[in-house]
Amino acid sequence: MREVAAGIFVEGRYPGVHVGAIASDGQVLFIDSPLRIEDGREWVGQMGAHGRPRYVALLDHHPDRVLGARGFDVPILAHHNTREVMAGWQDTYKGAVRPLGCEADRLKRITGVSRAVPDLTFEDQMILWVGRREVQLRHRPGPMPGAIWVIVPELRTAFIGDSVTIQEPPFLSEADLEAWLRNLE
Repeated sequence: MREVAAGIFVEGRYPGVHVGAIASDGQVLFIDSPLRIEDGREWVGQMGAHGRPRYVALLDHHPDRVLGARGFDVPILAHHNTREVMAGWQDTYKGAVRPLGCEADRLKRITGVSRAVPDLTFEDQMILWVGRREVQLRHRPGPMPGAIWVIVPELRTAFIGDSVTIQEPPFLSEADLEAWLRNLE
């Protein structure tokens, strides 16, 4: 785990996803979730020194970043489109049925997918407070129609998901390249 700014953490050792967290005044907002439930529990435990879990924000509906959210016992936040896509999934996920080239493809079968469907959604923007820290969730389609950015204005910090990737291209089967380029500007 690396603290990139005061109370802003990233972790890249979980398969398929880099997760983040925003901690303030004894509360934690998790950004995405590790794919495996046991990794999610470990991540929550690691962040326990910084506060209690308050929310999980999903940056889009890619299985590697959302399936583990079923193990978090807090409200899940996402763009409305992400919720609509995930609500249409079967409650049992079989990884090799429709391969995407992701870590979730290696899963044989998991159940309880409906527990990862977001509870709270928004269309353009949502502002929440994690302790005394303002956090903005903004719709930023491009890599996925329901992609969002999580921004902490006071620290000029943003979690941008697959809008920018390192060493490999993002998952592009649902990309809106024009919207993506506008967001990058």
